Amino acid sequence: MRLAEAARLPAAPIRTSAGRAGLLHAGLTLLASLAILGTVYVVTTVYERRAAEEAIATEARSLVMSAAEGGLAVLARQLEGRVAADTAGRTLYALLDRDRRLITGNIVPTMPDVGWRSFVIDQGEHAGDNVLGLGVTIPGGALLPVARPQRQLEELEETIIRAILIAGAIAVLLSILGGVLLGRSVQRRAAGMNDALAAVAEGDLTRRLPARAEGDEFDALAGAVNATLARLQGALARLNQVTGDIAHDLRTPLARTRQRLERASRGAAGGQVPRAVVDRAIADIDEVLGVFAALLRIAQIESGERRASFAEVDLSVALGDVADALAPTAEDDGRPFSIGIAPGLRVRGDRELVQQVFVNLIENAFRHTPAQAAVRVTLTREDGDVVAGVEDRGAGIPRADRQRVCRPFVRLDESRSTPGTGLGLALVQAVADLHGAVLALEDANPGLRATLRLRLLRNEPARGTQDNLSAQ
Repeated sequence: MRLAEAARLPAAPIRTSAGRAGLLHAGLTLLASLAILGTVYVVTTVYERRAAEEAIATEARSLVMSAAEGGLAVLARQLEGRVAADTAGRTLYALLDRDRRLITGNIVPTMPDVGWRSFVIDQGEHAGDNVLGLGVTIPGGALLPVARPQRQLEELEETIIRAILIAGAIAVLLSILGGVLLGRSVQRRAAGMNDALAAVAEGDLTRRLPARAEGDEFDALAGAVNATLARLQGALARLNQVTGDIAHDLRTPLARTRQRLERASRGAAGGQVPRAVVDRAIADIDEVLGVFAALLRIAQIESGERRASFAEVDLSVALGDVADALAPTAEDDGRPFSIGIAPGLRVRGDRELVQQVFVNLIENAFRHTPAQAAVRVTLTREDGDVVAGVEDRGAGIPRADRQRVCRPFVRLDESRSTPGTGLGLALVQAVADLHGAVLALEDANPGLRATLRLRLLRNEPARGTQDNLSAQ
């Protein structure tokens, strides 16, 4: 099965992340709704029961005070008046003597006793009612139960339960709907990503994952994948270019070597092989080997293996050594060559690779400019960075080609009639990337200024500069 087909295989909704996310959303929404409604139910019923208890206790205290002031007869008349006035039967009373015989009231309590009780009235007009009552003693041994029917509380509870059932059903429907919409949204975005990756798997490296401007985690993931795809596309493009350039650059010396060896073979029949033919063939082979050596060195640098050997490097000394080693070449050519290096600037890196970078930059300046064109090497400190530069007064590099020339085998001489392999700046770029440095090719008006910006290792003062001027 092809990768693109595998990426498009549908999965059962319950087994997809979108389906599970939708179910989780629905479940959590339902639980939250039930928790809220349950809390409302408990709080409301508890509040109503406490309100009923407070009303009963207040009524009982008032009647006890009346009995203490006027006696049992006054209390009985007061109860009769309250029963007559309360036609709705919101409050129920019973006055019992010390032998627990009913004196007056509108209920006959079952097993009357002191304290709070919930009971069901079994006779009278309130028979069957569930009531909450409080029994208090009257001076002299009489007992006064005061109660209230729980019909209002029961009706409230029934109303709340009905509301909970209705709201719960609505919450279930809404949570399922929300879960489905959320699941479809996630599935839709995942499907868009799968389609894009399937197109990439089929060879369309220009395809990118869809990303929205809101910038959520899916967009961040899509951005990271798109950046990876862009680098992959660039790497493959460079690989294709390098492959073609290698074939082009190696074909010429190999063809020359073959022709010379054919001539040498014909001459060998007569017992004479010109030494110059053999030497040129060896030189051509050395050129091919040099190309492969440069490619292997760039590959090693880009792999990051050399990062393990990083150490503190006095860049001022390292660059000074390179300039001193190449100064005789400039002197032999009659070329103005100067350096301006601030002392004591240290970086972290590979000394050998850093020196190779400046060897390449300085040799490029010598090779691609006339002999009378001046070349200057500088090293300065800018804030927390070290900036090394090689500046010449040659023709420079067109702005449109400055990034392109840092790729392997890219040369401004498209005919490739001049010496070189087009790997010098590619190695410089690879070393810069390894050290986290920034390579910039700028216009020197006239000429080219190549700068390398590295992070300063220590905040050491670097006020003086060492200027060695050598001009012919």
